[in-house]
Amino acid sequence: MAYNGKTNWQFGDTVTETDLNRIEQGIKTLDLDKAGYADLNGAIQAKSVDGAVRVATTANITLSGLQTIDGVALAAGDRVLVKNQTTGSQNGIYVASASTWTRAADADTTAKIAAGIRVYVREGTVCGGKTFDMSNTSAVTLGTTAITFVQSSGAGSATDTVIGSRAISDATAPTGDSGTVTTLFGWLANMIKSITGGATWRTAPPTTLTSAKSHIDATTGIHGATSSAAASTLIQRDASGRAQVAAPSAAADIARKDTVDAAITTAANDATTKANAVQTNLTTHSNLTAASIHGSTDAATASRLVHRDSSGRAKFAGPLADSDAATKGYVDETSMPTPVRVATTANITLSGTQTIDGIAVVAGDRVLVKNQTTGSQNGIYTVASAAWTRANDADTAAKLKSGMLVRVAEGMANGTTSWGLTTTGTITVGTTALTFSQAGAPPDGTTLEFSGKTIRIKDGGITDAKIGNRTINDAIAVGTTDTDTVTNLFSKIGAMIRAVTGKADWHTAPAISLETVNSRLNQAVNTTSSPTFEDINVVTVPKRTTDAFTIWVRPDGNDANTGFANTAAGAKKTIAGAIASIPQMVNNTVTIDIADGTYPEQVWIDGFHGKGGFEIVGNETTPANVKMNGWIVINNRININIKGMTNVSTNNNVYAVRSYVRCVQFNTTVSATANFAFEAAEDAVVTADNCVISNRQAAFRAIGPGSHVYGYNCTGSGNASTIYAQSGGRVDTNGNVPTATGADWIDRGIANRGFGVLNPWGENTRDYRPAARGKVSAIQNFPTGTWTKVAYAFEEYDHLGNYDATLSRFTVPQAGIYQVHAGIGLAPNVSGVEYVLKIFLNNSADRTLNHMRPGSSGAVTIAGSGTIRLLAGDFLEIYLIHQLGSTLPSYQDGTTGFFEVVRIA
Repeated sequence: MAYNGKTNWQFGDTVTETDLNRIEQGIKTLDLDKAGYADLNGAIQAKSVDGAVRVATTANITLSGLQTIDGVALAAGDRVLVKNQTTGSQNGIYVASASTWTRAADADTTAKIAAGIRVYVREGTVCGGKTFDMSNTSAVTLGTTAITFVQSSGAGSATDTVIGSRAISDATAPTGDSGTVTTLFGWLANMIKSITGGATWRTAPPTTLTSAKSHIDATTGIHGATSSAAASTLIQRDASGRAQVAAPSAAADIARKDTVDAAITTAANDATTKANAVQTNLTTHSNLTAASIHGSTDAATASRLVHRDSSGRAKFAGPLADSDAATKGYVDETSMPTPVRVATTANITLSGTQTIDGIAVVAGDRVLVKNQTTGSQNGIYTVASAAWTRANDADTAAKLKSGMLVRVAEGMANGTTSWGLTTTGTITVGTTALTFSQAGAPPDGTTLEFSGKTIRIKDGGITDAKIGNRTINDAIAVGTTDTDTVTNLFSKIGAMIRAVTGKADWHTAPAISLETVNSRLNQAVNTTSSPTFEDINVVTVPKRTTDAFTIWVRPDGNDANTGFANTAAGAKKTIAGAIASIPQMVNNTVTIDIADGTYPEQVWIDGFHGKGGFEIVGNETTPANVKMNGWIVINNRININIKGMTNVSTNNNVYAVRSYVRCVQFNTTVSATANFAFEAAEDAVVTADNCVISNRQAAFRAIGPGSHVYGYNCTGSGNASTIYAQSGGRVDTNGNVPTATGADWIDRGIANRGFGVLNPWGENTRDYRPAARGKVSAIQNFPTGTWTKVAYAFEEYDHLGNYDATLSRFTVPQAGIYQVHAGIGLAPNVSGVEYVLKIFLNNSADRTLNHMRPGSSGAVTIAGSGTIRLLAGDFLEIYLIHQLGSTLPSYQDGTTGFFEVVRIA
């Protein structure tokens, strides 16, 4: 039926999820011009569905009652894609209810589904984030025809049909570990053929490695072996390690001990005579000193020995083969120039020190000049404070050869690249234009391309994520063909591996490798040694914060490391590198452990949310051992604790916007007056606990409504001001405070030292001004669509006795202008839900402190502040309304849940 839209909307009315879904679907499917309908209801009724559902089924279900599908507990009104019914005509899009389900209004007639259905599934363990298309190819009748759906996008959508079949060719041996699917199949098949020795990879092996090992491991009686001199038998050693043979006849026969003993006696006598003669000749030859011994010469004369001339040198003909000795002339002609420090990116002046490609060059640096307007000026130069000169290994035509390769060491654009001289023909230095081109261009422009300094595969290649996982079934018949689907080919290869190893499945390690078999076959028959195998340790890097974990940071680390080991090979090098490796949704405690050292970086933490938090820990015993350049913390809805380090930057600080930051033993001491130490803006809360703050423009600064800085027992000196509260911002201190040379700066803000209030009028605040603060002490459940008073049941302080914690109410004792600041932390929300926090004056809504609709899911804190003119006897309370559609719990957190009032005038 048509959707009867509401026409009398008023501000504050509840918009249900059904309203939003219908409005969204109507907008998506409306096409009045093409459909030819004159009214919206007609168009909606006739258009086929092409929208989203909450979940999709994974098995046959009962089409009634609220139930859990694909890990999601349904609520009344949820849209469900039913696609796995035993009776296929029941498939389609339904609306869940507590009783019998009905088909969704946009897919409840044959006409609406005739053109097909495409559905996106928002949630679910198996189907969440995937799109399904109706796959019927012939006409359908709703309720009669079995309706089928296939996945068209999302993980695992690249099925065997999408990938297509592959043919295995076992003719090519592997040349690496990476290649296309077809190439890898071919390499694997070639290895199987090499292992089995069969005609093809599918040829069954004549035996298994297990059978071969049993035969190899046998130590006695193999093939009828014996230790006696029996004719036509294998030789086997006896218990003493000896074996007998018949007396030798032919020269190639094995000699016996008696034969050898007789031969040794004869040979010894003959050797003594001949050795004496050789010794006489060697003595005579060794005493020769003439340069031309054996006809040697120092000239490059063919087929003659070489001796050095009177200068200690010798000559050779020019080399031809790679193994020929090289002459000085050949080396001078073919050697590569010494690498340069940088290469130009544009025309430059060839004199003086300057910055090239981001690098400040100094006198003596080598520079590849390749972009001059006058091309003949190009070449390799040596930097000087005055005019540059060409480098001595590239200053003549003989040294400038076409194809000469120049390596570049540094530079933002050209660092670690190589450039070849492509100018051909005769070169005249200073006259001929020299052209240098980057070496290592991709072999083709279809598959590979340059990306900065590297060559990469172009977008569009098939990745593992697109292909999806496959299961190897090693019980499949190998068959007689090389062509099959990817899944079947993997299974057939697994079956062949199982056949070769003789094990129960393909992934069980063989009893012995073929390399060991080959080695054993070449050993003596009675060898008893056994092969050994090394375990392969696999480290799994967490992909999201499903558990608490620690990332290590060390000065000798590398940001390419995982960060999960406290070693140079495992740790990150920078704090920013550790932050960048953490997903934005943080549901557990993530610890960043920072080793002693200097980290010259200002670190950004931006956009993290969830129910977890960060523990960023340096050296809590000696914070000065961990030096860095400040923090910028923006748009975070997790708790961030920073401990045990020192900010040494004169310009940067701890600056937070819409975030919660707690710093413990975070020192910020510099030698000259610098920026603020701890600063909060736009609903941020920053806590400084036991920190040392010296020589700063101000120790604590809060600017803007909702901003709050707490200073607990901090020390230090030389600051221009201790407190800077501006434009509705608030600063509280307790215990010790850093000293300052000037007064606190209060500009339309609030400053509390202990429980008093500093103000621009200079009154004795503690004696005359009412001020109170209540905090959340228990979880409170807020119903949807109803103004509900926030319970601040814990009284933190009440200066003049005006706050009733039982009623969560502040009663005004004297007329004046009051500053009101309140907030509440709420449990994880749904993206797009509306929240409003208001001041109620004398039981009536007065003004809004905050009105928000978060753009992402996760925990949320709504807070705000404002000024209000009040009369004696007025009373204030804080109320909240939300449109989540279900009860919303708060956090039991006095940091985010607070209600404070102070008279400021």
